[in-house]
Amino acid sequence: MILKSLATLSMAALICMTAEAQVFHLKQAEKMIPGTETLRYTEKSSAPDFVRFAKGSEIPTSQAESWIRTNYGFSSGDALTGGKEEKDQVGMTHYRYI
Repeated sequence: MILKSLATLSMAALICMTAEAQVFHLKQAEKMIPGTETLRYTEKSSAPDFVRFAKGSEIPTSQAESWIRTNYGFSSGDALTGGKEEKDQVGMTHYRYI
């Protein structure tokens, strides 16, 4: 099934998240990763474990893996697994990669 855009991208961490997280919104998020409006980081990783794209900056699901590799500094040798798709109670689609 092809979706028009990726509204919300959620990444599951390889290890359990802690309750302590740093959340960046709007201008702060945009400075860190262009095209985003919300980023959440935990102390367990230097990559955000949650990304919300700014309206109009959503990416097609077919480009999600490429976007992750580019914005997170992954090499071609790094493997992404998952790509699990879930719809929440309000109809938003979430994609999880580990």
